[in-house]
Amino acid sequence: MSVLKNILIFLIFLFYGSLSFGKEIPLSMWVECEGSNKTLSSIDKIERMVEFSHSLGVEDLFVQVYRGNRVWFNSSLAEKGLVDNYPYNTFKKKEEEDPLLYVIKEAHSRGIKVHAWVNTFRIAKNLKAPLLKTFGKEIVIVDNKGRSMLDYPNLNIPGEEGKYFSTGSDGYWLNPGDSRVGDFLKDLIIDLVKKYPGIDGIHLDFVRYPYCVPYSPGSRWMKGVDFGYNRGNRSKFMGKYGLDPLNMEKDRLNCQNWDDFRRNTISDFVRDISKISGGKGNSRIEFSSAVLCWPDRAYFSAFQDWRRWMEEGFLDFIISMNYGTDDRLVTYLSREAVSSGHNNKVYIGIGAYLLKKNPEKLYKQITDSVAAKADGITIFSYDAVKDIDSFKKTILKLRKESILR
Repeated sequence: MSVLKNILIFLIFLFYGSLSFGKEIPLSMWVECEGSNKTLSSIDKIERMVEFSHSLGVEDLFVQVYRGNRVWFNSSLAEKGLVDNYPYNTFKKKEEEDPLLYVIKEAHSRGIKVHAWVNTFRIAKNLKAPLLKTFGKEIVIVDNKGRSMLDYPNLNIPGEEGKYFSTGSDGYWLNPGDSRVGDFLKDLIIDLVKKYPGIDGIHLDFVRYPYCVPYSPGSRWMKGVDFGYNRGNRSKFMGKYGLDPLNMEKDRLNCQNWDDFRRNTISDFVRDISKISGGKGNSRIEFSSAVLCWPDRAYFSAFQDWRRWMEEGFLDFIISMNYGTDDRLVTYLSREAVSSGHNNKVYIGIGAYLLKKNPEKLYKQITDSVAAKADGITIFSYDAVKDIDSFKKTILKLRKESILR
């Protein structure tokens, strides 16, 4: 009897042990255009990146082709003075190849899919951006004090508030509510879809409003700085509600309407881009977005209602940018992202660049995210992992253990 009992316990252990991570999930990776490696600056660097990705079993590459109003692909918008195509032209002249086409060709030859990664409402620190010259400075975001971000000294919040609040000083933001900005970005996506029929996906980034830290949960409780008070936004809001968000009474209803106005601006943009790219379920192109890993903060402070995008089928999948060194927090946020996915695909983005001094954390964060039932793991970024042997060994170990496929 004891033998049968031991056999039963062993079988139960095998069964539940095999379910601890569920099915093997895919590995993907972000590839920066202007990171430390400048991967899209030469054929040699592209080939090394693709070969490295192949050696790790990477299935999808999110390749950055639009950043800071500059393009690494052949865009017709350059002729209209809307983008700086210097990066594309430089590569084309030097290598006699189209950089995005070359990435697609090399990646596809190894069975790797390529998604065009587009930074949307942020222009980095490019004050010479063609968009600013064409449309004027009014397309740059304005705060609740009526100040343009262009007036922030070194991108720091001016005045007394600057002692307590910060935007991160990492770039200038455009106003998502300006139809010229939205139409430009839609045309940019149309360009990609039409000119690069081999592209496997469109991947959006910075699809939100900027926010400050410490952050505030909506305009009703705002004691610091929030954004979107451009003249055009205020005019549209006044036309609908008869109120100016700059000086209206901050009661519950008014603030709810103003916050919803900004949230809907972002969600409407994502829905429209989804239609251009084919939307969820398109057999040719997948549509995805990198999103803030805190669903409630994304909703309240950045007006990024990505749970709605999933719920209403705007996206094929999201990648939660779960970057951190606190393993427990990473686990909590992975669980929250997966549970917020409404049965749609949720990939967890792991910030390998933060883990260089503690590479063992990469293993734990990936296994914890897989245990949370993530549908995929995305590494940020190629630049961060390409020269670190311990990262490569960790990923190969995860594949050998049938955690990553």
